[in-house]
Amino acid sequence: GTSPVPVGLGMLNQDGHPMFAPNSNWMVTDTYPDSDDRQHLYLYELQSSSLVEVADLHANPAFVRDTKCDLHPRFDRTGALVAVDTTCHGNRQCMILDVSRVTGS
Repeated sequence: GTSPVPVGLGMLNQDGHPMFAPNSNWMVTDTYPDSDDRQHLYLYELQSSSLVEVADLHANPAFVRDTKCDLHPRFDRTGALVAVDTTCHGNRQCMILDVSRVTGS
């Protein structure tokens, strides 16, 4: 069998919700809200070990416990788009981000 290999060692130091892009070397992940109520969305390129912040979204503090909203990023089938759940506009929404300039998809 294969042994686990750390990803983003020294760069990805927080728990998040990672997903690997289909047919690519990219991974998307998020962070939980920080002390300024900001949630960060990152793309990480596995071959070069490069980290790119692609979004910094306000986590509305009115949404707590049962209504809290993690970004839960997910790629589309091409790796060009990432969908996230967000409360940055004051209600729960799904936002689609075009990340094709970063991923080259």
